Amino acid sequence: MAGGRSSDITNLKKAGINFVFNEAAKVPQEQQWPMLVTKVNEEKEVGTYLTVGDVGNAQLHVEGDAYTFEGISEDWKTEITIATYGKGVFATRKQMKDDQTMSVNGMFGTKLIRSMIETKEQTVANAYNDGFATTMADAVYVFSSTHPLSNATGQYNDNLITGAITTDNIKTGLNQFYLIKNQAGNRYPTKATHILANSMEQFTIIELLQSQLLAWELSNTVNSVSKAQPLGVILNNYIDHTGKGDTYSPWFLLDKTIDRAGCIYQYRGGMNLETEVNFLTKNYEATCEEEFAVAFASPGYGCVASQNA
Repeated sequence: MAGGRSSDITNLKKAGINFVFNEAAKVPQEQQWPMLVTKVNEEKEVGTYLTVGDVGNAQLHVEGDAYTFEGISEDWKTEITIATYGKGVFATRKQMKDDQTMSVNGMFGTKLIRSMIETKEQTVANAYNDGFATTMADAVYVFSSTHPLSNATGQYNDNLITGAITTDNIKTGLNQFYLIKNQAGNRYPTKATHILANSMEQFTIIELLQSQLLAWELSNTVNSVSKAQPLGVILNNYIDHTGKGDTYSPWFLLDKTIDRAGCIYQYRGGMNLETEVNFLTKNYEATCEEEFAVAFASPGYGCVASQNA
């Protein structure tokens, strides 16, 4: 009869936990955060994002006169530092042995992964929720009317509007993108592609964007918002909303075509699981960790926001 060691049993248990985790990781789960960010894979601990000072307009040149030269400056350096997020779970040896309902297996798999996802969802959403009071590289809030332009003295970018989600306020936000300038004070090629709000605003947004006539009015006035550039709708459960106890219900217009601008999700690798048996308690333990950070870069670009206040 083949022999064995008690350590072999432990290793089998640990292998089983890894199997449960890996199988759970393959199961699709709803994740809302990817629609809110630009993903950047960064191998270093700190990622650097620069808003390059743009060159001003060309000037009329008179034959024989000297040209005016401009140097290239690197302005508003945003540094995003990778952070480690982790969660540990354990089960006693008896729980592992008597797991009739597979609840322990679920804890080491689906529930542990969901815990990691929930943290990421809230972290990403808070980059938006807190943007009305979070200072950027240019020393003003993420959403501000006074983003300074490094090569255009006295001019500013304004990506802050006020008010609730209404037809008129959506129009104001859409037009605000056409006032965004590059660092030399010239028109910046940007426009709104999506509207973002808490999921509780879904019916309001649909009514406003898809009504042929002005919503909620007894008139024949054409709803010009529905005729203008189409807006994709992004609904997110983690954006603040008074309906779930928050103070404000902010909403946002996004340009999701700009590279490495707006809200950056900077990551290094994926989820990493480690398992062991505690020598003293004999508990089966698993830790899951992931490295990422979320922040806004390229001040004034990619997002126009209203705190709805």
